[in-house]
Amino acid sequence: MVTVIESSTSFILSKPTQAFMPKSEEQQLLFRAIRASLNRASKQIDFIGNMWKEDIFRYIIVQELEKRNVWGKLAGNTNKSPRLILERRYGRKGSEIKSGSQEIDIASIITKKSKSAQNKKNPLAIEVKAKRSGISWKDFRKEMERCKRFLEKTHGKYYYDLVVVVQGGRISGSIPPHSMNHMSVSKKSNFLIGFLDENGKSVVRWWHSKPISNNKKSKEKKWVNDYAGPVKKGSKTEAWKRAKKSKQKTFSWNGARFKVDDYKHNKNTNKLNKTK
Repeated sequence: MVTVIESSTSFILSKPTQAFMPKSEEQQLLFRAIRASLNRASKQIDFIGNMWKEDIFRYIIVQELEKRNVWGKLAGNTNKSPRLILERRYGRKGSEIKSGSQEIDIASIITKKSKSAQNKKNPLAIEVKAKRSGISWKDFRKEMERCKRFLEKTHGKYYYDLVVVVQGGRISGSIPPHSMNHMSVSKKSNFLIGFLDENGKSVVRWWHSKPISNNKKSKEKKWVNDYAGPVKKGSKTEAWKRAKKSKQKTFSWNGARFKVDDYKHNKNTNKLNKTK
């Protein structure tokens, strides 16, 4: 809504007030923007091959961000905030002009119009990689750890509400299962990661500092003794023996998961006995 304010000499039009957007909605728009950027990256890699590089990927991401009308525009024609900035310098307090500080590839920042200075709290920071041949999960994790500091209020001169680390290419090698346990499509956080899989499909996940599970934790079932006799198919003993043979640390039975080392097999009765 535009408000008209009457003065003795003229009419002054105040700027429309930007509607408040819930963070969950902003997170969802960011998820879609990064996913769309990766889908476009996959096509461009097919189109131009070795000519694919980070500058092109940054351009794609900026375009997708601008479409959402949340994080501002790059080099806009009006003095509106937030605005998108490329290669925004970042460092510890007082280190902004020193060579030791680093740069954020894409940042959405709030500026104080009276001073043309950046606000301490800002909406978004994105680290961009575009290694067509792939980047190892180990190196990708190093970038993640470095960029997590952008969220900290006390670390730098500025901090950001949301942070993204995105690779416009695949992750070479495999991602450890314990790392996969920190990722979620639906459970949101303030840290988003993205990359392409082996088939060129986009993978976008919210990263959590602690392992998560999309399923409610099953209550451990009460101990049920197997009958004395041959090991019955589908019994707890049979599930334990399979896991033991394949050197697994846990086994699943009747909707719950148990540790292999918590039990031992009584050959006389063909039952499982707890070790502790």
